[in-house]
Amino acid sequence: MQRLFGSPPSKSSKEVAKDRLQSVLVQDRVRALGPSLTPTLRHEILRVLGQYLDVDEATAQVQWDRHGDRVTLVASIPVKRVKRSV
Repeated sequence: MQRLFGSPPSKSSKEVAKDRLQSVLVQDRVRALGPSLTPTLRHEILRVLGQYLDVDEATAQVQWDRHGDRVTLVASIPVKRVKRSV
C-alpha cells in the first residue's frame, strides 16, 4: 500500500537507533562545551560577520534551543548595512 500512495518506507530499527545515537552524541557535546562557550561563540560570530556587515551588537542574540531530540544554535543578529569593501 505504501508504494501505491507514495508514502516513504519506514526506517529500520537499525536506522532509528543510529539517528538517536547521533542526536545523543550531539547533545552531549553541546553540554560538554558548557554555558561559558556561548559568550565566546557570540563574540566570534559577531567578529566574522563584522568583516562583511555592520551589525547591531547590542541587540544580537545567540542561544541554544532544544526541539525534541535536536539541539539548534539560533542567532538573531540585526544587520544595519552591508559593507561594500572587504
